[in-house]
Amino acid sequence: MVSISAKRVLIVEDNGLIGEVLADTIAQAGGCPIGPVMTEAEALDLINYNREAPDAAVLDVNLDGTSFHVAERLLELGVPFIFATGNAKEIPDTFRATPVCEKPYSVHSLLSALESALAH
Repeated sequence: MVSISAKRVLIVEDNGLIGEVLADTIAQAGGCPIGPVMTEAEALDLINYNREAPDAAVLDVNLDGTSFHVAERLLELGVPFIFATGNAKEIPDTFRATPVCEKPYSVHSLLSALESALAH
């Protein structure tokens, strides 16, 4: 497994509490959380206009729409990501190879999925 230590991890989550817990979890694992950001537009702005692209991302599916445009952009850039969602059935076939952590998930399962995404 690849460690998330020192990796910049974008968090796209519209629930502020969950987003903060994710940021804390990533920081405690040695990663550098970016965000959380709560909307697809914020995430795309950050990805497209930030000098330092994220090394990985954690995406909730349902935001102010969905996070699928963010996922498509991350694929274009070669940035690995996972979905952390309670709505795994809504994920299109395009992203079926993407690791998914279904809510409620454990810290261990989230970090394992993120490390797996970074390894590929």
